[in-house]
Amino acid sequence: MKREKLTAKDLDEHVRELGLRHTELKPDERFVAWFLRAYLTENEDEAVGALCGASNDKGTDAVLIDDNARSVFVIQGKYHVGIMAKSEARSAVQAFAQLARTLSEPNKEEFADALRGANPTAAKLLEKARQRIVDRSYALHLYYVTTGKVSQVQQRDARTVANSAAIACSLEFFDGDRVLSVLRDYLDGVAPPVPMLDFEIERAAGVHVNGVFQRYDKQHKIESWVFSTRGSALGELYQRTGIRLFARNIRGFLGRDTPVNREMETTLKTAPDFFFYYNNGVTVLCERAERTSRAGADVLRVWNPQIINGQQTTRMLAETKAKNDGSSVLVKVIQVPSLYRGPTLSFEDLLGQIVKGTNWQNKIKRSDLVANDPRQVQLERELRKRGYVYLRKGQAKGEVRRLHAVKARRIIKKEVLAQAVGSTMLDPVVVRKGIEKLFEDSHYETVFPSADPNFYLPRYALLRGVSEISRQKPAWGYMKWLAMYFAWPHLAECVRGKREARAFVDLCDYPKSEVATALRAALRCVFVQMGHFFNANKRVDGRTLDVSQFFKNRQGLPDQFAGFWRRRGNGSASRFVEHVGELRDAIQDYDT
Repeated sequence: MKREKLTAKDLDEHVRELGLRHTELKPDERFVAWFLRAYLTENEDEAVGALCGASNDKGTDAVLIDDNARSVFVIQGKYHVGIMAKSEARSAVQAFAQLARTLSEPNKEEFADALRGANPTAAKLLEKARQRIVDRSYALHLYYVTTGKVSQVQQRDARTVANSAAIACSLEFFDGDRVLSVLRDYLDGVAPPVPMLDFEIERAAGVHVNGVFQRYDKQHKIESWVFSTRGSALGELYQRTGIRLFARNIRGFLGRDTPVNREMETTLKTAPDFFFYYNNGVTVLCERAERTSRAGADVLRVWNPQIINGQQTTRMLAETKAKNDGSSVLVKVIQVPSLYRGPTLSFEDLLGQIVKGTNWQNKIKRSDLVANDPRQVQLERELRKRGYVYLRKGQAKGEVRRLHAVKARRIIKKEVLAQAVGSTMLDPVVVRKGIEKLFEDSHYETVFPSADPNFYLPRYALLRGVSEISRQKPAWGYMKWLAMYFAWPHLAECVRGKREARAFVDLCDYPKSEVATALRAALRCVFVQMGHFFNANKRVDGRTLDVSQFFKNRQGLPDQFAGFWRRRGNGSASRFVEHVGELRDAIQDYDT
């Protein structure tokens, strides 16, 4: 799904949407909370809890402490009208940079003097931040976030001030354009991203490494690096960041039991020094990269990294860490600026082509390629609000259970949801041709037209009901998609409103509810008549068709069955109407 260029209006919409859940927040606070949610933490309540208050905040709008990463994040936010329309004042930028010195102040009395006049919330958060920095040596990350702009001269001078503090500190600027890039990543499901990682450049005894291959494409302004790293070092990066490192990957972890992953595990356990020769390595996309050193080791420091190819490799290295000493991996890092606008491809198209081109070891399906479509990401979020886990990426069942420790109302696969919708919108012939057909360009927009749960969940509930009835007789299994196509228009009349749709879905989860009972009875009427329909029409050109052949690829079945349904003497039709009426009344009586 091609997305239009993001604008201030798109950002305002998301900031306003967060404000609907936190009405106590002022617009500037909503903006900072949104940034925290999109860039630093998945927990919205944690983001709101990091806010310092709207007044007397000592130039600090939020303080977020990440004990796992041993880092303190301090944010100053400026929510102006428009994007890149207003320049930030030098005094505000310099004052924010000065926080590096304030938060590293070893003298408690002088620190208290610096906080004099701050509101209680800001003072408490800043004191907690200083404690982590001074007493526990946490790293400090300062983020100046604005919808306006900050000149390069101001950024340089501010970093000079911040770097003069006697602590590990970084100062990052997010101007209006970069904020829209954060929004784009958020819509793509990269939320929160991994702000920065150091990829170790291999230097081991017995291995001669002749530097790093570096390539710069002047036409597209894309820079790349190729080097080798220790397998255990790569596995450790995953253990530090978790699955956020693979957000742009089109699949989840497929588990240890795939042929490719079993081979990797065997090599890592029995011949780790040969792993470099057998494995294709990993591909990393990033926003920015620079070669530097850390603790005496050469590293490539990358900002906003995403492993788009090599998730299986990275995960197997992490899972077999104790056995892979001596293994090496080839790493390719591609720096694509967040504001990339190529002569022929947009940023999204370029990323999509790189992801597609670098993933081939495990077979790629059309349904895999749409896994990171913004519509799929948004649908996942909306269904999560309703208590459902939506699997937009293919992954092992064990991985799903591990990632979603809290019991979900139901786990819904993307492919099954596509069948639920496709069977009510498209001729049954299309659905019978296979799941992947539903993800082709000609059908995708029909099957996934929005991210509204009330469009999908009633159809999904109907599919569950149809599947249950179809299992009662072997022949009925071949009639399932025709039953879906026929039954949906009658059910759609009962679930037109949001309240009705939600009531239907809720009640279908209780097998003994009036809605579930009436639905089963109505569907049984349909299947009985489809059996009669088959018996009446199974003779074709002098031969008798098998039930599987009859319902497989025959054209025009919906219209033919509809005509058969309307014939005189069809007692099932009147009973069907009666059961649908019972279902409608039960929905109306339900108090959501």
